[in-house]
Amino acid sequence: MNKKISTGLAIAIVILAVAVTFTVTMAMSRTLYNSIITNLSLRTSASAAIEEINSIVSNYFYGTVDNKTSKITATLVEGYVNGLGDRNSKYLSSEEYAEYKERLNGELTGIGIETEIDEMSGKLSVVYVYEGSPAETVGLKKGDIIVRIEGTEVTKANCRELEKQLYGGKLSSVEIVYSRDGKQATAEPMLGFRIPTVTYKMLSGNIALVRITAFYKNTAAQFDSATKELLDKGAVGFIIDLRNTSEGTIEYAARTLDVIVPAPSGNKTLAVTYDKAGNKLDAYAAESGSINSTFAVLVNENTAGAAELFACDLRDISSAVLVGTTTKGIGTAQRAFALDNGDAVILTVAKVEPYNPDVNYDETGLDPAIFCELAQGSAVNLWTISASDDAQVRQALTVFS
Repeated sequence: MNKKISTGLAIAIVILAVAVTFTVTMAMSRTLYNSIITNLSLRTSASAAIEEINSIVSNYFYGTVDNKTSKITATLVEGYVNGLGDRNSKYLSSEEYAEYKERLNGELTGIGIETEIDEMSGKLSVVYVYEGSPAETVGLKKGDIIVRIEGTEVTKANCRELEKQLYGGKLSSVEIVYSRDGKQATAEPMLGFRIPTVTYKMLSGNIALVRITAFYKNTAAQFDSATKELLDKGAVGFIIDLRNTSEGTIEYAARTLDVIVPAPSGNKTLAVTYDKAGNKLDAYAAESGSINSTFAVLVNENTAGAAELFACDLRDISSAVLVGTTTKGIGTAQRAFALDNGDAVILTVAKVEPYNPDVNYDETGLDPAIFCELAQGSAVNLWTISASDDAQVRQALTVFS
């Protein structure tokens, strides 16, 4: 014979299940909090707040918290990091952390193009094709409009998600339907091309334009190769483009700078980092290279962190002329801390002292010697501007005249 339970008992069982689930979730969250909060009073306060929220939710929340454990934990950690009020500290999910490490190690791969959203069509517009890439091999060109990726129509709503399929290291191709001059064509470029952080070309008058998009593990080697090739081609001056460059580390910026600057006299270093107690953490010295040339450095409000150190030191060691607009003003160093669940937090851990210890660009930025704004506006995609239409490049060329 079937036995029925009362409605009241059924509701009580459901509430109990919700309470148990949430309690387990909060216990996991407290464990994670304890791993990153070392201050006892702060930890006690945070735990008390979590317990209070737990009690309120258990008694009054109309919905359920099943399958929300990881989301609640991530939100708690992200909220804590955001609460620090530091613009350079942030929380990364496990997927974001994996991508962060891939980029920092110089292992970002794909078909070899840069894209932006085409406002007219909502499609992806190809704004740059890397030399020697699979995209170049199959004939993709700047200006092509990507209509479909792997059979799915590209729209404003899904373009950034579909764009992810253009990156990756697996040895397979991705089907792309693109439009050029009103006609559609299909291409299947291979994945696996390692995206460089250094691109370069010769301008008129044997002036080389070198763009550095990030300071990753392989940037110094790419920069070394680029400068040697350009010198062999007769380069007599270098414009280093650091506009919109913000990713990378102080260490990798110093390694890249070491390619071209002479070793400073008097045992000076390219950069020194200090913790909040004033203790020296790391010192980066110039050791290997030196290029006796004239330099101009393009900077803007999105030139930040490692790129600011590079620009500052090249100015103060090799008399480089800064051209553009005032930089962002991040004179600190960050470090990633992996959490037990695979997520990570990036925290500001040190103050950066450049070659000239009297210079402090943190919060204030670096002011260019030649102030010049882009006629197209600061929000323009730099991949889309030719050197002849770039007012800041034209101003940089005056340094060599």
